[in-house]
Amino acid sequence: MSVEIILSASLVVCTIMYTIINYFVLRENQIQRKLKTRPYIVSYLQSTEDFHALRLYIKNFGYGVAKNVKVKVIQDYNMFGIENHLMSDSGMIKHGLEIFPPQAQYSCIIDSWENIRKKNFENLYIELEINYEGESFKKTEQYSNSYKLHFKQVCGQGYLNPPETYIGKIQHFLSEIHTTLVKHSP
Repeated sequence: MSVEIILSASLVVCTIMYTIINYFVLRENQIQRKLKTRPYIVSYLQSTEDFHALRLYIKNFGYGVAKNVKVKVIQDYNMFGIENHLMSDSGMIKHGLEIFPPQAQYSCIIDSWENIRKKNFENLYIELEINYEGESFKKTEQYSNSYKLHFKQVCGQGYLNPPETYIGKIQHFLSEIHTTLVKHSP
């Protein structure tokens, strides 16, 4: 075999390899661009700053705008122990949202931990299905996420004194100032 045939064959193999690598890089870039424009709505439970109540959060963690957000409550909850004061009748859960921007969140207080413990929280949970739309490459895509959120998984979070967030610290220190002023007032 001549050197020219070996060089030509090597060039063909390198070109094929280069084309395959470029295809995978292009495909990865398309996936990354899609992720950068996709909304991703998540629901979770968390205690309030003072750990006296349980709060439901619905947040768009994605980088894209979510549209026509609808929340379907599968397992509901009577908020604050009041009969017919259902979680499904509150704000965004009942009416949905036309636009839910990236990093925006909705939250509502579900109940106090005192009330939850009275109801045997081991078996308490809420279940949601969140449906929404997002635009990707100028076409509308439908998304749906389901969440079964057990209260027992949030119970027992530690309480920091003062709390770790700035808002919690402000509340904590204002409360201490108030207590000190009441003690020293004539």
